[in-house]
Amino acid sequence: MLPVDLRADVTSPHLSSRLGNKLAPVVVGLPVGVEGAVPRLWAMRRNLDSLRTSADPVVVYVATAALMASIPGRVARKVLSFLNGKATLQVKF
Repeated sequence: MLPVDLRADVTSPHLSSRLGNKLAPVVVGLPVGVEGAVPRLWAMRRNLDSLRTSADPVVVYVATAALMASIPGRVARKVLSFLNGKATLQVKF
């Protein structure tokens, strides 16, 4: 799982008024089938770039916010901890 920052522009000079965490934990695929360190690094960069532009982080963030708003915080944290603990490793050949 990789935390993805959902803030629109973290390099903005007007950021000081909008600081805060807006992160979504998303499962990212690791390029284990790529030979060599440098090609693997570039493949990982492509994976991360496509992840940042996909809807996955936003969906996870909205679902987490809805869960936290709809049930008591202690129960919601237990549910989220349970789901985060279920992250699995998937290997594709």
